[in-house]
Amino acid sequence: MKLITDRKILKERAELRVKLWKIINDIDYSVEDYELRADNGDYTPNEKECILINDYSQGLLDEVVDAIIKNYKELKLTHRR
Repeated sequence: MKLITDRKILKERAELRVKLWKIINDIDYSVEDYELRADNGDYTPNEKECILINDYSQGLLDEVVDAIIKNYKELKLTHRR
């Protein structure tokens, strides 16, 4: 029974990772349109800055996805309805 449960959780983790990365891939579009709005003026990042913002965002979200996946079994067990 434990083996079936572990396989099921591994499958759910894989499916969750795919779903999360589909959402994360939309960031490319929002970074291209990013503008900083401030009281003393607006700023639109140049191409190099957009690459850095995107790289940072993707890396941060990759760590978040990894943390969710790593703790998926515990999260699922503690948040049952």
